[in-house]
Amino acid sequence: MNTQRVVAGLSKLVAMRAQEVDRLSADVAARDAEGARYRRHISQMTALMQSVETGAHVHPAHAMNGARYRSAMADLIHQHERKLASHEASSASLRADLRHARLRHEQIDVVRRKKLTALDIEQRARDRKREDQLASQAWLRRRLSHGGALSHPT
Repeated sequence: MNTQRVVAGLSKLVAMRAQEVDRLSADVAARDAEGARYRRHISQMTALMQSVETGAHVHPAHAMNGARYRSAMADLIHQHERKLASHEASSASLRADLRHARLRHEQIDVVRRKKLTALDIEQRARDRKREDQLASQAWLRRRLSHGGALSHPT
């Protein structure tokens, strides 16, 4: 029954690895959503920055105000782009962790399935042996009840 304990332990380990994979998958999904927000915000800020009127027909005070606004928006865009680059690097690391966790989960599950197969083969062999013993006992009882002799008459 040692194999059964090994299979039970491996099953628990597979369940723990599956939980780790699920947790990392949720983390990756959250990171992807956060990255999408960064990209959407950068796009919106770029559109806002480009919406400021410039040209010769604009009053000088409005032109100065627009230039400061564009400069501030450009700074915000650059900050968001740096944060996005950092975020994407950490997301790539998290994806690598997820791939590694999936691989460990699959490897342990393969071992568990092999042990289950071995346990099943072992159980079938025991069942066959028990059935053979029962058949032998039934044959012996029948032989003893029909003639009392075990050997063939000559």
